[in-house]
Amino acid sequence: MKFLIFIMIFTSCNVLKTLTGGETDPGDDFFPNNNCDPSNTSNGGFCPGNDNNVYSLSNNLISFWRFDESGGAENRSDNFGNNHLLVTGSISFDSGVIGNALQSSGFDSGNYVNIGSPSGFNFGTGTDFSIAFWIKRNTQSGFLNYIFDKMGATDEIQVSIPASSTNINISIDGFFLDLNGVLTSLSTWYHIVFLVDRDAGITGYVNGNLFSSNTAITTGVNINNNVLHIGTFNGLGSTDNFAGSIDSMGVWSHLLNDDEINGLYHGNNILD
Repeated sequence: MKFLIFIMIFTSCNVLKTLTGGETDPGDDFFPNNNCDPSNTSNGGFCPGNDNNVYSLSNNLISFWRFDESGGAENRSDNFGNNHLLVTGSISFDSGVIGNALQSSGFDSGNYVNIGSPSGFNFGTGTDFSIAFWIKRNTQSGFLNYIFDKMGATDEIQVSIPASSTNINISIDGFFLDLNGVLTSLSTWYHIVFLVDRDAGITGYVNGNLFSSNTAITTGVNINNNVLHIGTFNGLGSTDNFAGSIDSMGVWSHLLNDDEINGLYHGNNILD
């Protein structure tokens, strides 16, 4: 019996030695998912398959769109909810940070995506929420570029790029936060997170790092039943669409913490 156990151990060691190129102890280097370098900017620092997944990102998650679909007329699925984006006309896709991405460069009055007043986005006056997404800008157009728009006569959420600017702006019914000078390079993916705290204001993160904040109180804003558009403003035309691509957009009814924000940026999450 002891001889049989010895043979099994010896055989296992030799198999492992063959797989690891002579090392019987593979260590971390044997597992490719642990070798990802977050400083590699070619993919925005994204590290798919990292072992240290942040599972709490599923908590209070309203919607998460991977934008992995490739059909021109195919609706874009809410991968963790029921707020599926409906396609009007025909739209295009792009290579994303992982998988595919939503290409909004070609959006116009007849080709766009939206949702008709989803109830999950009706944030009451005391509800904190977070918005996170990847964006890649293809051209710096001279018009206002809308990335996320839920606007009515009052009480809107808008994320946009001002005319001929490298800034990203979020507006919560008159309360603003500018992330100045973020989009400095074209054809480069940036990860953006906005936290809307009804007691402490708005905070913005870029590529996993705190970037800017506005402590204006947003307690009184009640986001109501307004149509939600992604990549354009109310489907009005190509002058208002985001001239680039959007990937992995999520919305939560709570404030993301640092671990969750970094999990989204570095790819060690259960959503992508």
